[in-house]
Parts: sequence; structure tokens; C-alpha cells
Amino acid sequence: MKIPSALLAALLLTMSAHSVAPQAHVVKPWSAATYHGLTVGTSTRTDVLKLLGKPNYIGREEDTGTPMMTYLVVDPMPGTLVVYVKKGILDGMRLDLKRALTKDDIIRFFGTDYVVVHYAADDCLDDGGSAPIYQNPSGPFKYMEYHDRGLAAAFANDDNQKVNAIIFTFKAIGPSHSLCAGRSRKR
Repeated sequence: MKIPSALLAALLLTMSAHSVAPQAHVVKPWSAATYHGLTVGTSTRTDVLKLLGKPNYIGREEDTGTPMMTYLVVDPMPGTLVVYVKKGILDGMRLDLKRALTKDDIIRFFGTDYVVVHYAADDCLDDGGSAPIYQNPSGPFKYMEYHDRGLAAAFANDDNQKVNAIIFTFKAIGPSHSLCAGRSRKR
């Protein structure tokens, strides 16, 4: 029995398409965020003061004690920019938005190359109201992460469509697993 060459070509193409294993979604490594000439993980406290000027507030983060400064900004969106400095180096920034944005607003502004990651609190490390977070597919804290830009959009805890903060970082928001395995809850 002879198979017409066009039919044979179509059959071979179909078979080869099914024999190739599907590509797994590749998660890009984190790059350092930049903001007005500052690079998270590299710029110094002196660089921050030189480029952003005198802050509205200088103090320590309430839950962690990390040194911080705040600035009222309008770029890239209006809000309060909280700048965290550890050991003299810019460790990260969080832009608390003046007005919540939607997921679609974030996509229009930063693009479609993001991954959605959920986090949960590592309760065994709770220290009187705050606990670090870790990646957990069923966790209540949801972020749109732009790894190649060092950015993450934080959704409001009570609304899966409203973004209330933009995080500028150079690393994952939290580890890929809980540090509580085998530990009891901290009292």
C-alpha cells in the first residue's frame, strides 16, 4: 500500500510534534531593581540620600528593626517609597501606592512577563505579630513577580485584583519552602 507523500509528511509532522516533551515553564533568575539611578543590593545609603534627598522619616521598621527611610514620590506611581538599608547597602524598597491599582494596570505598566507567586507566613518564626513568608501555592499573600526587572506587585490581602504596593528587590520575596519543618510554633 502506497501512502501519498503529502499525507506521509503530515503524519510524520503530527507524530514528531507529539513525541517532543513539553517545555516546563522556566522561572527567570532575579535581577536587581533600579529606581532613579539606585540599584537594589549595590547602592549605598549615601547614594540614596544623594539621589533622593532628605527623607520624610528616618527610623526602623517596626517588626524587624531594619533601618528605613520614607519619601513621598510620584514616579512610577504616586505613593510613599519606603527604603530599607542593611549594613549601609540598599536592601530593598516598597512603594505603598496612594491609590490601589488593578492587575490590568500593572500589566499595562510593567508588561506580561510575570509569574504569580503565593506566600504564607512561617508561623513558627512569629515574633509577636510578624513572621517571615515563604512560597506556598495556597498561601494568602499574592504577588506578580517580574524577576528580570527585580519587581513584584503585592496584592491587597482581601482583594485578588487590587495591587497596593510595588516591591523593588534583587532576590526572591521569601524562600521556596517553610523553615518550620520539625519546629513547634514560637510562643
